[in-house]
Amino acid sequence: MQKVINIPEETYEALVLNQYCGSKSELENIIINGTPLPEEYGKLIDADAYRKELLKEIPNLDYDCSLEPYEEGIYSAIMSLDDAPTIIKANKEV
Repeated sequence: MQKVINIPEETYEALVLNQYCGSKSELENIIINGTPLPEEYGKLIDADAYRKELLKEIPNLDYDCSLEPYEEGIYSAIMSLDDAPTIIKANKEV
């Protein structure tokens, strides 16, 4: 099983230096509360950053009936990022 865990930097540094003085249950909770990755998954990307870059490529694109077919496809792909399943939630607002 693969999990993404959020561990305090101080705890990590203490573990690396073999100076961790916290409890075993603290580490267990960190692991238990981690986000499990699906058994099979594709490349994990920053979808928000990807969308931002795509939108830069299409200046002033608004979805309407006058779009060229390729622009409609690109726009639909960009908007579909909203519906993609979230594996790991963002750690900040973009």
